[in-house]
Amino acid sequence: MRIVAISDTHQQHNQITVPDGDILVHAGDWTNQGTLSAMRQFLEWFSAQPHPLKVFIPGNHEITLEAVNKKSAFDLIGEYTNDKMHFLLNSSANIAGLRWFGAPSTPFYGGWAFNFQRGPDIAAEWAKIPDDVEVLITHGPPYGIQDLVEDNWENVGRDLHQGCEDLRARIKSLKNLKLHIYGHLHFGYGIQVIDNIQFVNAAICTEKYQPTNKPIVIDLE
Repeated sequence: MRIVAISDTHQQHNQITVPDGDILVHAGDWTNQGTLSAMRQFLEWFSAQPHPLKVFIPGNHEITLEAVNKKSAFDLIGEYTNDKMHFLLNSSANIAGLRWFGAPSTPFYGGWAFNFQRGPDIAAEWAKIPDDVEVLITHGPPYGIQDLVEDNWENVGRDLHQGCEDLRARIKSLKNLKLHIYGHLHFGYGIQVIDNIQFVNAAICTEKYQPTNKPIVIDLE
C-alpha cells in the first residue's frame, strides 16, 4: 500500500506536485485562518486528487472549526466527505484494512485552534487514541522525533525540540502502531524509523512558508 503524506500547505496546495499512490493524507493546516472560502478551495483540490482514498485532519490554523460559526465549517466539510474521503477529528476509521485515528491537538502556543496546555490537559486528548491503532495522524509531532524548530534568536534559551512529551508517552504504549504522520513544526520535515514505526513530518511549507518540501511517499506492508 502506497501512502502519500502532506501537511501544512497553507493555501498553497496548487503549487504541489503530488505523487501517485493508494491513499493521500493531509495532516492539517490546509488554510491560513480557516476561512470558509479557503476551506472550500482546499476541499475542491483535495477531493479532485486521483488517489482512490483520502484522509485528512485539521490543524491549528483551521480556527473556524472552533469559532462561533463552526457549524458552517463542518457542514462544508460534510459536503466532500464520503467512504473514499475521510475527515478524522479525534475519531477512528477502518481504511484499507487498517485501523486509523486522527487528532488535531497541539501544545498551547498563541491560542490557535485545538491548543491544549502541556501536561494533564493534552494528555487527556491523547488518551482518546485507541490502543489498537495502526496508522496515527496528528497535527503536531511527538517530542524528540522530527520536531525541531529553527535555531534563531527567537529560540535562544529554549529547547529546540518542541513536540509533545505526552504524545510521545502515549505512542510508547501503542503496540500495533506502524505509521505516524504529522506536520506543524515545519523545520522538522522528514522521515525517521524508530522501533519499526515510521514517523513522518510531512510539512510542505518551510519555516518561511515556502511550499518547497516534497510530499513523502510511504510504502506500508
